[in-house]
Amino acid sequence: MKITSDVHIHTGLSSCADRSATFRGYVEKAKETGLKALGFADHLWDSAIPGASNWYAPQNVEHVLKLKEELPASRELDGIKLLFGCETEFAYGGKLCLAEENFEHFDFVLVPHSHTHMNLVAPRELIPDEKSHAKLLMESFMLLVTHPLAKRMMSVAHPFVPGTKYDIYNLVQSYIPDSYLYEAFSAAKESGIAIEMNGSCLIYMPSEQIPSCEYVRIYSIAKECGCKFTYGSDSHNVGGDRKLHEVEKFLDLCKITDDDMLTVDEILARNKK
Repeated sequence: MKITSDVHIHTGLSSCADRSATFRGYVEKAKETGLKALGFADHLWDSAIPGASNWYAPQNVEHVLKLKEELPASRELDGIKLLFGCETEFAYGGKLCLAEENFEHFDFVLVPHSHTHMNLVAPRELIPDEKSHAKLLMESFMLLVTHPLAKRMMSVAHPFVPGTKYDIYNLVQSYIPDSYLYEAFSAAKESGIAIEMNGSCLIYMPSEQIPSCEYVRIYSIAKECGCKFTYGSDSHNVGGDRKLHEVEKFLDLCKITDDDMLTVDEILARNKK
């Protein structure tokens, strides 16, 4: 299959991104890689939702909307379609960090359940080992895909990713049984929320390890359950090789085709439900 849309991109408005990361810079990069649509999704914790950390608090709706004001009115530049979204948070216990009335500001809303490096998402005492980590990921994913607003969310960002600890990904995911994955992805299918293939979760991995990694099992089951998918590079800077060819090979391994990916029109229609 061929990836044509990247709908998980951070600009300099995200505190963890390169300050020089602009939508225009990403458009230039997209022209080099053949992408036809870009979706910007800066980190967001709505001020209407209590409990933001010092890191999250400045990244509120008003802050993220600054990008919307910069985008061309046509939402297209040099033949590339531009979507304005956000990556809000899903804190411990099922707290969605974007108020329902503020969904209307965005073309799409991307929601992770797996920022487990943050205490707000995964209290340290709950993940003393890899098996506990897997259990928390399983609980939070199910809470997310059955949330009352799941039908307005575009996709689950980097599902079943144990935070930023790349070296434990496979071990943690090995504790997630097939039986649970069938149940969880069937619930996602029922809600209509898509599953993101996050490129950043593959590019750290040597190419020869990808065919045997746990992600193949996880995404193959999502495909069997009839889920739709989105691709997100999770870029935090304009430069760098996102290894699209590796991601495309991975999707082929999972038998995920172009028809399984959400189209731009489907993305735009979803948040209007």
